[in-house]
Amino acid sequence: MPEKFTLHEETDRTDALVAELAELWERSVRATHDFLAEGGVEFYKPYVVEAIKSLPLVMTARADGKAAAFMGITGAHLDALFAAPEYFGCGAGAALMREALARGVRSVDVNEQNPRARRFYEKHGFQIVSRRKTDDCGNPYPILRMELPEGKD
Repeated sequence: MPEKFTLHEETDRTDALVAELAELWERSVRATHDFLAEGGVEFYKPYVVEAIKSLPLVMTARADGKAAAFMGITGAHLDALFAAPEYFGCGAGAALMREALARGVRSVDVNEQNPRARRFYEKHGFQIVSRRKTDDCGNPYPILRMELPEGKD
């Protein structure tokens, strides 16, 4: 039976919250991004910390007071959605995705080499509309742009 999660809009980005979410991100990426070169997590972590601090909207799904997953949104774009490995498949990401869709999210970028994430977004109605050969840092990790088709909510 899926766990119950409470959603929290994180308006006060304290150092403790940023550290908690950055640690969750790191554990999630280490469990899913086996394609990253040695040192990849360490390379991207400062970017993630800055994003957590500056994204217009950061929400967490919490279980027993701790973050099980978090997402970041800018306008109609889902910038990030990561779940702690121990919560994979438990509904924390799905709860955040439902909230993202209710808030008007229409697009997301996903690493092509992360099929689990791609399937997750496809399950929620997203379709691939384009592909870039490199990520935002110019590294050779192809990025898929996924969008909801017109009329799909």
